[in-house]
Amino acid sequence: MFRILFLFVFNFILLGNIFATHLVGGNLAYEFVDTINGAYRYKIKLNYYFDCGAGSNFIPEPNNPPTFGLPQNMTVGVYAHNNPNDIYPTIDTDFSKYGLDDIALVYNSTVQEYFTIEPDNPSNCSVGGDSVCVYTVLYTGIVDLLPINPANNQTTIGYFLIHEACCRNDGIDNIQDADAAGMAFFAYVPPYGFKNDSPVFTDNPVPFLCVNDTSTFLNTAIDPDGDKLVFEFLAPLDGNHASGGGGGSNQTGSGGPGPGGGNLNWYPSPTYSLPIEKVTYNTNFSYNDPFGPGGRYSISASNGLTKYYSTSLGKFVVAIMIKEFRNGQLIGISTREVQLNVLPCPPNAAPNLNPAGRFYRYCIFN
Repeated sequence: MFRILFLFVFNFILLGNIFATHLVGGNLAYEFVDTINGAYRYKIKLNYYFDCGAGSNFIPEPNNPPTFGLPQNMTVGVYAHNNPNDIYPTIDTDFSKYGLDDIALVYNSTVQEYFTIEPDNPSNCSVGGDSVCVYTVLYTGIVDLLPINPANNQTTIGYFLIHEACCRNDGIDNIQDADAAGMAFFAYVPPYGFKNDSPVFTDNPVPFLCVNDTSTFLNTAIDPDGDKLVFEFLAPLDGNHASGGGGGSNQTGSGGPGPGGGNLNWYPSPTYSLPIEKVTYNTNFSYNDPFGPGGRYSISASNGLTKYYSTSLGKFVVAIMIKEFRNGQLIGISTREVQLNVLPCPPNAAPNLNPAGRFYRYCIFN
């Protein structure tokens, strides 16, 4: 059976001392605002999606969204790039911190909302519940980017944003010691002179697949600038600085999420190294086999159409990198993580064809 769910899934779970409920998705993005005193001003947007269903630690009430201990601030590190021809190097390369401080992102309660996703399944098909409740959380901040790095007076050829978080839950099947692993989001901002906006995903997250069934998801991403988008898989990012288990991350431990919850100097200085550290896979799992033996996945580079197939039940994490091309030049990158919850789904009943039925052919003549 070939099942098409026209929704983009970016689902992962975060537990522990950080949040009191599950994360079922998130992304780091930015948009160009204006030119201010010669600097390009960007709004940074960090979206988190929480599970607010019956099995979670909170259930929101209409017009009364809960905070359930949400941090009021997050932070993002900003670093000066120096090679637009190698935006995401595969060999360890150090990049200087842009400015002296991290960027504070403030929890914006005025734009929070929750919604339910009703699976569009046949009446005899159940995927572990009638609906999925998702609560959206947004943090925003402002950064002004100049062609000269104020930290060292060196010319900057591009910038990148990094957000690291702790922690994953220990129920993920394909990541080794998942509850001790961090996670990270990366976004590249083009050099001064290129005004750019990150791609925008318009669909809600759906946190399930059916075992032994090919599930296809259409990433409904649009680019505000009309840039060409290219999609590819990569291994999930562990992060270079956040540690798992609640210790030393930018939200707890020795760091802090920003004003009121810590300082703005948590991300390393004077440099941060690319590529970002990746997760360690459990035995029988890998980047090529994120579902283990018998599973498979693929992605269309041109439109983000993803296909997943798993022969095992469980929770499996993959990641996606989105590249933006303008007039043939790579000018932007962002990453998204995807946790796919594979559940048992009863098979659909076979179609009942009536041999006595009549077949009509309609012809149209011009």
